[in-house]
Amino acid sequence: MEVERNGQSPPENQQHNDIKKLNTSTDYPTNGNDLATNRIMRSDKLTNTKQSNKQRKDLAKKEKHKWRIATWNVRGLNGKEEEISDELRKLKLDVIAITETKRKGRDEIKLDQGHVMLSSGVPQERRAAAGVACIIHHELAKNIRKWEPHSERILTVELTMDDQTTTIITVYGPDENEKVEVKENFWEKLNQVTEKSKGNIIVAGDFNGRVGNKDTHTGILGNYGECTKNNNGIRLINYCQLNNLVITNTFFQHRNIHTYTRVGPKNEKSIIDYILVERQNRRTMKDVRVMRGAELYTDHFLVVATLKRENGNDTKVRTKENKPASPNIKSYKLRDTETATLFKNMLAKKTYNEIEVENIGIEESWKKFKNRILETAREICGEHKGTRNDKKTEWWNKEIKDEVKAKKNLWKKYLQNRTEAKYEEYKNQRAKVKNMVKQAKEQSWIKFGEKMETNSKENQKLFYKVLKNMRTGKQKQISSIMDKDGNILTEDDEIMDRWKEYFRDLLDHRSNEQNNKHSEQTKNATEDETEKPITKEEINEAIKSLKNGKAPGYDKITTEMLKNLDDRGTEMFWKLCNKIWDEEQIPEDWKIGLIVPIFKKGNARDCNNYRGITLLSAALKTYERILQKRLSEYTEPTLDESQSAFRKGRGVQDHVFTIKQIIEKTRMSRTKTYLAFVDLEKAFDKVQRETVWKSLERRKVDTKLVRAIRSIYNNNINYVIHRNRISVGFETQQGLRQGGVLSPTLFNIFMDEILTTCKPKLQKLHIGYKKLEPIGITQCLFADDLVIAANTKNGLQGNINSWNETLKTHGMKMNINKTKVMIISQGEEEVLNITVDNKVIEQVPNIKYLGVNIERNGNQKMDVDDRINKTMKLYYAMNQRFIKKKEIRTKTKMTVYKTIYRPTLTYGSESWVLTTNMKSKLQAVEMKFLRAVKGVTRIDRLRNTSIREELDIESIQEHIEKKQLNWWGHIQRMNEKMQTKTVWETNIKTRRGPGRPRETWSNEVNKIIIRRGQTVKNAKEVAKDRSEWKSFVN
Repeated sequence: MEVERNGQSPPENQQHNDIKKLNTSTDYPTNGNDLATNRIMRSDKLTNTKQSNKQRKDLAKKEKHKWRIATWNVRGLNGKEEEISDELRKLKLDVIAITETKRKGRDEIKLDQGHVMLSSGVPQERRAAAGVACIIHHELAKNIRKWEPHSERILTVELTMDDQTTTIITVYGPDENEKVEVKENFWEKLNQVTEKSKGNIIVAGDFNGRVGNKDTHTGILGNYGECTKNNNGIRLINYCQLNNLVITNTFFQHRNIHTYTRVGPKNEKSIIDYILVERQNRRTMKDVRVMRGAELYTDHFLVVATLKRENGNDTKVRTKENKPASPNIKSYKLRDTETATLFKNMLAKKTYNEIEVENIGIEESWKKFKNRILETAREICGEHKGTRNDKKTEWWNKEIKDEVKAKKNLWKKYLQNRTEAKYEEYKNQRAKVKNMVKQAKEQSWIKFGEKMETNSKENQKLFYKVLKNMRTGKQKQISSIMDKDGNILTEDDEIMDRWKEYFRDLLDHRSNEQNNKHSEQTKNATEDETEKPITKEEINEAIKSLKNGKAPGYDKITTEMLKNLDDRGTEMFWKLCNKIWDEEQIPEDWKIGLIVPIFKKGNARDCNNYRGITLLSAALKTYERILQKRLSEYTEPTLDESQSAFRKGRGVQDHVFTIKQIIEKTRMSRTKTYLAFVDLEKAFDKVQRETVWKSLERRKVDTKLVRAIRSIYNNNINYVIHRNRISVGFETQQGLRQGGVLSPTLFNIFMDEILTTCKPKLQKLHIGYKKLEPIGITQCLFADDLVIAANTKNGLQGNINSWNETLKTHGMKMNINKTKVMIISQGEEEVLNITVDNKVIEQVPNIKYLGVNIERNGNQKMDVDDRINKTMKLYYAMNQRFIKKKEIRTKTKMTVYKTIYRPTLTYGSESWVLTTNMKSKLQAVEMKFLRAVKGVTRIDRLRNTSIREELDIESIQEHIEKKQLNWWGHIQRMNEKMQTKTVWETNIKTRRGPGRPRETWSNEVNKIIIRRGQTVKNAKEVAKDRSEWKSFVN
């Protein structure tokens, strides 16, 4: 797109006037060693003339011994990626150092034709400016060893070429008018980066400096520079002297039009884009020149260097073991009633060959069941293959490509015959292309809006996935990862082998010998087996409980297929499950898990920053659901009250509320409380299965049920799926599958086993009294999120030591870097110096716990501000692409408001105590969305109540009050032994401090109840009945 900079005129006038001026300048003869030009000419001859096989081989051999690097200031990269890819192909470039991209953030993107773009820009919160990128040809991308974005002006890429390391530094220097300190910081940083770079160094980019000629700087400059020199040019020469670099542009004689890299707004020519190499490598540089035919709405020309390679050996290609993942079936179509009916009818026509399940083995029975379903599903729904993010930009169609090609041809004709008529012709074509691109983008957005509206009705999973991508961005799709030593891997097979290695090491630490030994002991202990065979009702209930839209496992069967089985199919599945139950063996397909790496945060190339989600068979999940329900009947009563995860009637809010109540009561009693928020490393993946099996026996779980559960974890085989490729399989003996239905329950049992061992050594945090009984707690557990509590500093240190020792004996480990401690007290904060394994744990005044900001002073300001920031980020992400789209109905927008926007704003609000200022801020964020939906602004002076009435929505304040009342009623109905209720009802001895007492959560809710015309005493009675309380709240 055309962009004016600093009030300057568009670049076409600069180029037009400059070229007229260049007519009077001296034309130098082309250098006989101008191999870049010769290369293009030879390539043309290859296609236009007949050559012998020997000539072709000789030419190919020569081409192998050179490569081409370019630099280009594009004055904004947005929308130009496709044209740059095209230039890279046409000019046979290997690397392009792009400057002034005006892109935000740091990213690795796969472009059209498979080329890789590495970019570094300003942070997302800043206005777009500067920015550098490096585009690597897809054939060279496999040689990327590593890359590092240093700033919006410096980026390094390390390549392995010809058994040597080459580091390319892309640079965009500050201009002459920039502040001195900015320029000093830039050159200092560039020197540091250059000094640390490995191998052969090439520096390319727009330095905004004019270096003059060779007269006074022998060795750094050649004979063919320009006369003018400025301060930035002097800085560049000094930089070259310090790092033993030469400025290659000045060593090759060309006509002026192939030498000057930029034409300024006042028709001044300048050379400010350079390609630098080390002095000892100057002879490898065969040519450097401007390529004027490349055109991209910029006042800079493309600068291309041709380099000699030491040898032309290609990287050896290994025999590939890893295979592309097989295609999935479009089973989401089965959510449509007509398609589901057609599927059932088609299934009913397929026979089982009248063979009863009990007369054949498990494996054969499973295959008949599976094949019958998959054949029918493929026929009805069809298949689709996963992509590798090589999708082309939707608006970049053939028509626009043809017009862009015509525009470039007119530009070349104008360069050959510089007349006003030719330039006007080019200018008109350029305007036409610009208008076509604008219209194509507008049509693309219209189609997007229409598609969003359609998906909101017919494919809600895709609808919400698109919205999620809007607010969080797509998961980073990287084309390279690091090995154990930090080296970059780019080959598909190397990447897949690294993923396999990482998850195998993580999940396979123990021998199977003990497992087998204990398995035999368990099989003999079958005296008191009371569990009965699986019923049809259990099968139907289990299938119904599974969620739609989940990715299938290795067998490709989805939940939608199971939910639409015909009667004979359900019968067969029921018999199959009972056969598996009786024989305590599962089909081979059920043993296979597909591990999908999910990025968390940090370096996207480091495997340690991913967690693995295992995709399992939907049929296995159904069987697991039945076993899980039976298991819970045994284990639920045995679990400690401090565990709130994966348990009916409990959730995240339990412990958030508990911690806030502890802080509130600590401050009211003017005492001290010491808390440690503990993070466990890879908790699910390090569970010792043997400990779980022994724990089940100690909890008197039916031995038949234990063996059935263990059979699911025998001889598990895992494959890693990444970018639509699948690794070689590997077996694991440790950890629980994150994705299995049984895993949460088994994990709770494992953590409860650790807690049971540790509990006798722990000192309780004394909170107060309830019915004259002292109330104390030692910890809050939500899965692997652990909070340890104590009344004293020594008590906390002792509790942490006890937990640490017990965790180690069970194969678990505290993450010291993510574990924090906090003190709740009045006045000045005490320094704790709590340690784990002789390392001091960081002490913090606030922390994010289960998604909620906890402050040591008990305030809600930080949490409310955090929710507002997240919601505003969501608003700006969706505003142009969703909220303002006229193609999307108001009803659909309000559905998004209720299901995404409002929950983002009010997460954790059940335990808020809000000030007037906080309420005002929340209302402003609420109304911003609602006004955008109505298409009005504050200038229209419409009352908030009127907008809400038209949209039929309650105020955000009323919504928060309802959430608080619902939570209050939930606490009233809780079992008296539950930790959350016990802490809330604990009485403390308050000590009045100076000033007005702070409002408590209970007082705030009591006021809401009274405002609604009810007494607190009566409300407690009403709350005991869920339906009556719901009527009162709503």
